[in-house]
Amino acid sequence: MFDKPELVKDLELSQMTEQDWKLLSERCYSAYQWHILLQLRPQLADQCPWELDGGDWCSILRKWPEFADKCPWERLDGEDWSSLLQTQPQFADKCPWDKLSGLDWSRLLQDQPQFADQCKWELLDDAWDWRWLLEKQPQFAEKCNWKLLDSWAWSELLQIHPQFADKCNWKLLSGRDWSKLLEKQPQFADRCNWKKLLSRKDWFSEYERKSAWKDLLLCQPQFADKCNWKLLDEGKDWSELLQKQPQLADQCNWEMLSGSDWRDLLLCQPQLANKCNWKLLSGSDWSGLLQTQPQFADKCSWELLSGSDWSELLIEQPKFADRCDWEKIGDDCWGLLLSQQLQFADKCDWDKMVGSFWRNLLCGQPQFADRCPWEKLNGRDWGILLQKQPQFADRCPWEKLHSFDWCDLLRDQPQFIDKCPLKKLELSARYPDILELLKKQPQFAVRIDWGALHIRDIARLLGRDWKSTYENHPFFKY
Repeated sequence: MFDKPELVKDLELSQMTEQDWKLLSERCYSAYQWHILLQLRPQLADQCPWELDGGDWCSILRKWPEFADKCPWERLDGEDWSSLLQTQPQFADKCPWDKLSGLDWSRLLQDQPQFADQCKWELLDDAWDWRWLLEKQPQFAEKCNWKLLDSWAWSELLQIHPQFADKCNWKLLSGRDWSKLLEKQPQFADRCNWKKLLSRKDWFSEYERKSAWKDLLLCQPQFADKCNWKLLDEGKDWSELLQKQPQLADQCNWEMLSGSDWRDLLLCQPQLANKCNWKLLSGSDWSGLLQTQPQFADKCSWELLSGSDWSELLIEQPKFADRCDWEKIGDDCWGLLLSQQLQFADKCDWDKMVGSFWRNLLCGQPQFADRCPWEKLNGRDWGILLQKQPQFADRCPWEKLHSFDWCDLLRDQPQFIDKCPLKKLELSARYPDILELLKKQPQFAVRIDWGALHIRDIARLLGRDWKSTYENHPFFKY
């Protein structure tokens, strides 16, 4: 056996045996699997057939550059070189620069601008090649063919680098582009053709056009005099807008707002209550509103509230108990309510309560244990209860717990490992549950059948997501 490692990353060498790694390598049937395995265990390099394509080599060398002597460099294409040199620029002398496209150059120079003298700038012939490059490396502006930039690229670039405004062909910008630009850079308003924002042209959809005005006014309410208010014809949009900009209330057609729109609005702006049609609010709307705005209780239609509505409300506002129809509150709701508001215990019909009720109750109020019919609790109930109240372990029928219950329980209460049958953890080892357990309790690694795990699972366990080889790849940056 081995000592408990201090860090999860120590599991890589201290927990897995050579036999475990051998079993994994025998299950590598593709170049893709090999390049993941070699990132986890470079010592297996001698067993690798090295039938890897350029993308695989790129992923491996980004992490383990010491394998460079085995690399057939001709397999790497321009995209591979761009990705590799972003993190391993020392391989630049191997690079055939003519393989790189404009997009490859854009991505490389964003992180490694020192290679600019190798770049054929005429290859950057797409608006977005320049947009992304100039965002991170504005010093290359003198190389840019500004005519390539389309309206969208201009809008995005000027939001971050307004100093390029003198290069912009403002006539290109559509209504959509203007709305996004003015949200961040309102100083360009004097250049804006407001008719484009009001027109039906240049938008992906009518909904987008309407939402753009809401988004613009949320950030820049000084443009309210430019707005055609008829465009804002959704109650949800008005609710969202007035929560932040209540001074625009005079422009609102209140009939558009639904009950949930009013709930959300009054939670932020209760002074607008005189405009509200209270009949629109549902039971859940009332529960959500009164939890933080109890002054509106005299407007409430209490009969609309369901059991869960009452439970949530009374947890925050127990003073409304005299209005409650206690028959509506079900088992789960009672457990949550009494775990936080014990004074309502005399309203509860204890004999009708199921296991989930007792689980929720005892997690917060363990003093009721003498009233609990323990046989009603299932394995899931026990797993959750013992995480919070381990003192009830002597009452637990351990055979009820399934593999996922054990994983959840042992994460917080590792002292119960001696109660767990070995096969439970072996079964769990094939599922993400065990990975989450070992991140917090790595000492249980001895109970795992490592050879049965997939390479991706081991990568996750060791703190290296199996997608990490690609997460920094330039293709996924945007």
